[in-house]
Amino acid sequence: MREFFLFLSAVVQQWVAIVTGGVVSAVALTLGTFADFQPTPYVVLGVFVLGLFVAFFLAWRDEHRRAAHSVVLAVAVLHGRISVLRDEYSRCARTSH
Repeated sequence: MREFFLFLSAVVQQWVAIVTGGVVSAVALTLGTFADFQPTPYVVLGVFVLGLFVAFFLAWRDEHRRAAHSVVLAVAVLHGRISVLRDEYSRCARTSH
């Protein structure tokens, strides 16, 4: 359950950054200033929901990259251990003959 809340926290952080970020603010300011556009509640809700979908993807992508990096590190460690064991086996095989 802890992992779920960590993921949810990452989604919320991404979502807040997207919805309150520079691009959304710049578009809203530009449309409000030059086009005299006042968004309806449905437009605001659509931006929030779209931001939520993007936030889920970005949080998933970050976690996926971290997991892939961890796997690469684990394989490198295991490869190193196998090399050490192979060298020890070779040494033992030479001394026993």
